[in-house]
Amino acid sequence: MRTGRSRRSRPLGLSLAATVAAALVGLWVTLPASPAYAEQITVQLDKQVARPGDQVYIRAACKGSSATAASAPDVFTPVAGSATLTMAPASSGGGLFVVATIKADAPAGSSTITVKCDGGADSGTVALQVTAPVPTATRGPNTGGGGTAGTGAATPLLVTGGVLIVLGAGLAFVLLRRRPAG
Repeated sequence: MRTGRSRRSRPLGLSLAATVAAALVGLWVTLPASPAYAEQITVQLDKQVARPGDQVYIRAACKGSSATAASAPDVFTPVAGSATLTMAPASSGGGLFVVATIKADAPAGSSTITVKCDGGADSGTVALQVTAPVPTATRGPNTGGGGTAGTGAATPLLVTGGVLIVLGAGLAFVLLRRRPAG
């Protein structure tokens, strides 16, 4: 008499375990690899608030030699047709930097600047507040003519003053010539 298990359950149990193990290994192999040493980098701006047309200096503490900077929403003036800016090694202080110009039609509000180093292995973000542009005057204020900006009323005064100066000079010449020689 047999007790407990049948001979058939052992091979079925082993094949079920082998199938589950094979499925888990297959799933593990097909998962995308995450960067082994992905790091949050420091990103700095020379100013936290900017207006359209302003230049913003972006510096990133990347360990590698290449990085890109982009903003969301897009507030940078495109360089060579691309809204993503390529960063270059900083001349002092280390890291990488780029000078970005805020677009003339950039929307007012907060923009997130993302820097990705060496193809995106390391990245960092910083916030930039874009304010509304300052309105520019198209002509001077309408404050009236002022005392010296009349429409010709000063012409008689200038003529009278000129005549009096000429008469005074002539009178002085005549009086000096009449002086007795002595």
